[in-house]
Amino acid sequence: MGHKIEKYIKYATLYIIMSQIEHLLRGALAKYPEIERCLQKGMVNRRSLARYLIQEGVAKSNQMEALIATLRRFDFKKHPEERLELIKHMKIRLKEGIVILDFEKQKELVQEVKKLVDEIDYDKGDTFKLVVGSESVKIFIDEGKKEIIESLSRRFHLKKRYKQMDEISILFPEKAIETKGIIAFLSRVLVLHDVLITEMLTASPELLLYLKSEHTVKTYDLLKQLREH
Repeated sequence: MGHKIEKYIKYATLYIIMSQIEHLLRGALAKYPEIERCLQKGMVNRRSLARYLIQEGVAKSNQMEALIATLRRFDFKKHPEERLELIKHMKIRLKEGIVILDFEKQKELVQEVKKLVDEIDYDKGDTFKLVVGSESVKIFIDEGKKEIIESLSRRFHLKKRYKQMDEISILFPEKAIETKGIIAFLSRVLVLHDVLITEMLTASPELLLYLKSEHTVKTYDLLKQLREH
């Protein structure tokens, strides 16, 4: 009986260690999505990767074999390749000169904004979007609509104004609505390249990114590279 208990404790301890390693491994792969993609295609030597992951704190130096075993049995989903296929077919459009107005939430402001919709000509490409949150109201509008901007700013409590913003519209195929992880994948890529997204809106299958003009060229080029590769 004592031998069986000792054996059980040994395997239970090993299981806990493997589970901890797998949890940390998932975090590392989320941080560096390109590693997962290369592993899927067999382009990475597991032992070399294990050494690197140990340096990153995923496992201890004496857990090398356990980490390699975890890499071997790790369940790589097919979602990444499906996401990449959808990204290849995305359409990218850029619009400059957007202002984002961040107001304190007021019922009167929302009612006033409803009246302004008639002044917006969407057929000519005007930008006017309203987001009502729990504590604030944000308006996305062309910087050329100065009368509207100044009128609202005078009459209601404006917390912050974001000037010289650009809008990048990313239109995916309809299948993207039922595909997990597309936004997370793009977000990780942009973070890895030190791109700051000020605001993000979705109207599936379209994704709208709002960022300062200094980040626009880099972001646009990154998205084109993702689409072409």
